[in-house]
Amino acid sequence: MGNTLIQKIGVINGISLDYDVADNIFLSTGIFYARKGYKSDFWDVDDAGNILGKTTIHFKSDNIILPLLLNISTTGSTRIYGSLGAYSGLLFKGKLENGPFLNPPNVNKRLEIGLSYGIGIQTPLLDKTKLDIGFRNDLGLWNADGALNAISFELNLGLKRKF
Repeated sequence: MGNTLIQKIGVINGISLDYDVADNIFLSTGIFYARKGYKSDFWDVDDAGNILGKTTIHFKSDNIILPLLLNISTTGSTRIYGSLGAYSGLLFKGKLENGPFLNPPNVNKRLEIGLSYGIGIQTPLLDKTKLDIGFRNDLGLWNADGALNAISFELNLGLKRKF
């Protein structure tokens, strides 16, 4: 019986900007608020290996995310695209609940850098407006205090307006 770590489904909101480099290549950036978290179960055992109980902790964090993505897409009015790039994030609030820790780790004001990749589709709605639906995964590779790197799977839903 091992310890488990389960990512919680999070929420991401923000503003993004796309810049067309060519017919099928565009850059994306933006600023986003993301709520991330996980649940972890720890089994308490004695020296003989007998299970004494289970402790569950919940971690929630509020983050600012700044991605820079290169997107390659199909051409035409409806575009299917793939994204690859990097992101930086700042965890500005973290909360650990029900933890077995006497001194919880300092999780506030943590800088994180990672890899971001995803897929999506953009389809026309009005004259200069497109509906954008995509999935993105942010994989934390480095953070300033060496704590657990975040993994975040996101559904992106938005309207894109061409100016």
